[in-house]
Amino acid sequence: MNANLELMNEIDKNLSDKYRRISKKLFSRTPNASNLSVISSSKKMDYADIADFSKRNFDIFHDTDNKDSKILLNFFNEVIKNNLINLQTVYLENFGFLIPNATWEISYSDENGKIVMRNSQVLNVTFEKCLMLNTFFKDKYNPIEFKSILKNLSSNDYEALKKYDLNDILQYSSSFISTLKYQVITNGISELLQIGTLYSIHNRQGDSFKDWYSGADIIFKQNFNKTYLIKEEHKYFKPVYNDALEVFEAAYGNYVGKIDINLRKELVLMGFKVEDVQNLKESVLPVYVYEDRSLSQRGLVTLYYVTNSLRKYGIKEYGVGTELVFAIALDEADFRDKNNKINIPLWPQKALVTSFLMLEREELRKINTGLTVKFTTPLAKFNSEVFEGIIISDFENLKDVQIAKDGKFYYKNILGITKGELEFANKFSVEYVLELLRERNLHQISRIKRRSITENTLRLAL
Repeated sequence: MNANLELMNEIDKNLSDKYRRISKKLFSRTPNASNLSVISSSKKMDYADIADFSKRNFDIFHDTDNKDSKILLNFFNEVIKNNLINLQTVYLENFGFLIPNATWEISYSDENGKIVMRNSQVLNVTFEKCLMLNTFFKDKYNPIEFKSILKNLSSNDYEALKKYDLNDILQYSSSFISTLKYQVITNGISELLQIGTLYSIHNRQGDSFKDWYSGADIIFKQNFNKTYLIKEEHKYFKPVYNDALEVFEAAYGNYVGKIDINLRKELVLMGFKVEDVQNLKESVLPVYVYEDRSLSQRGLVTLYYVTNSLRKYGIKEYGVGTELVFAIALDEADFRDKNNKINIPLWPQKALVTSFLMLEREELRKINTGLTVKFTTPLAKFNSEVFEGIIISDFENLKDVQIAKDGKFYYKNILGITKGELEFANKFSVEYVLELLRERNLHQISRIKRRSITENTLRLAL
């Protein structure tokens, strides 16, 4: 708490009242700078750096009302999107590149009980940091500076060019980019780009805003689709499985272990009253464990804990059910002893039981991106990191509806997350945390002994 107060006082000292007033008036989604805090308080950024950075070109917004703000935001975003669709790299001055690529992707869709496979050329946009546009980057990307694009636009095509003088437009563009950069570095997220969201993960702490910018991995999550060409299209009959285990058996062979979880016993151990767990739909939850050895050369083993008895309730009530998957990655030495005897970790039981309870209460039917659950006692502890909660989301390897002989169902994935990641999910969104985890390839598998992605991240006070 003291660290937060010190930081808030530091920000109030350095950031001018004028900047806070202007930025709040111009961009309603710009977080209030006085709410910033740092997870690790061993070092503090020099907010004087940010104050100097923030005040540049912001005076012009002093009298801008909300209507003007919307016009400008729509204008800048439309210009950027049009250039990206035309496969033109856009350089946002002193910040970085938005880089478009037309790539071939195979996609699958479910249409009238058939799987449709398409090979399509689609637009994929990425982001790369760049403070100075030099010869190397010019040769690599052949970019156009955002200001140069604005200078060459026709006033007949855009409302903003009729309303504002070109010099004012250029000032606005500088402010727009500065705010974009400020948000994603200090808050870890910016949604000013309507074509997608910018996220950041910080790898180190420093003493200035430039240090934080230099140490940040900035991720762009595109939120619009553009298809240039569909080359091939094939239709297949959707397979009908005997059960929810068949696809895992096809991929990994027979299960290496089975756990019969006593649901009432586990829920009582978790703090539920005996009378509250007497009317569960299931008394025992069978869970089958499959081993993926594709990472064995690195000394790692991935275990998939899969249910096979839950879909019947959703099929009966709604025509589609749910089965649960919990994947963990661990050192092979922790999985097999010297005599090659298998040791199946039992700590995932708590997450599976909790997910079953969410399923029974129909919470899983309400989610789109994902659902978070916080435990009163840790799910598991490895070295200094603790899984204190879970995210329940789509199982991305089999995201579409599946068909078994007894009906349709979805797989839902369970993921162990740390305290900081849980707080991020509750403050921002589950999608935000999943995108940060995705950048580290941690969004579907609970990797034991990993570091929290929020360890060095500057963020909004929670």
